[in-house]
Amino acid sequence: MSKKIKIAMIIINIIISVFIVIMDIMKCFVINEIIYKQIASGAVCLLASINLIIGIIFFNKKIFWACFMLFLGVIIGSAGDFVIGKNFILGAALFAVGHIFYIIALYFISRFTWYEILVSLCVIGISLIVVFIPYVDYGNYLILVVIYAIILSLMLSKCLSNLFFNKKDLLNIILAIAGLLFYFSDLMLMLYIFKSADLIFDKLCLMLYLPAQILFAVSIFIALMKRKNILLKK
Repeated sequence: MSKKIKIAMIIINIIISVFIVIMDIMKCFVINEIIYKQIASGAVCLLASINLIIGIIFFNKKIFWACFMLFLGVIIGSAGDFVIGKNFILGAALFAVGHIFYIIALYFISRFTWYEILVSLCVIGISLIVVFIPYVDYGNYLILVVIYAIILSLMLSKCLSNLFFNKKDLLNIILAIAGLLFYFSDLMLMLYIFKSADLIFDKLCLMLYLPAQILFAVSIFIALMKRKNILLKK
């Protein structure tokens, strides 16, 4: 494996990530045009695609399924971001499917531990408390919100479990941060849609969501560079 290829991939990841952040800032603070978010989401998909393709060609092919699941999570999540403004149910469903792919990838990366059950119950409990805070009217979407909150909680709990109960390496640190960012991003989205149409919640959602997607996309590259102790550890 060429050191030059690694350096080139690191540079590519940095350039595309910075570009996405700039588009995020443009959407939130400069010109409130949806095109900037769409460009940013497209760039996230491009970053994930480059990392998967180049990584498989030049790096560790043994962890293909873990990285492919991460890739699908990024792509489907970005698709959900594209449509959620026009069709909330479809957008939420796509995000939920994306989270499921993230969960599958996380189980490829680190084995199951019994501690995860406790972590999952705690995170789900906190999420349901948040969902049922007073003065939030979900209307006909209550069941959908509860299901989505449970799936999101399972994704976050696995991210945290991999970090604290498996290996504390760069990959698990990045995935844990990504999971937390996504969790709080969706909290902001919930407040924006169901409690207050204040644009601050919409901006906070986007400021957290795109960095989360960047980290999930970058994690594909980091995972593919690893040689040992990643796939279905025994």
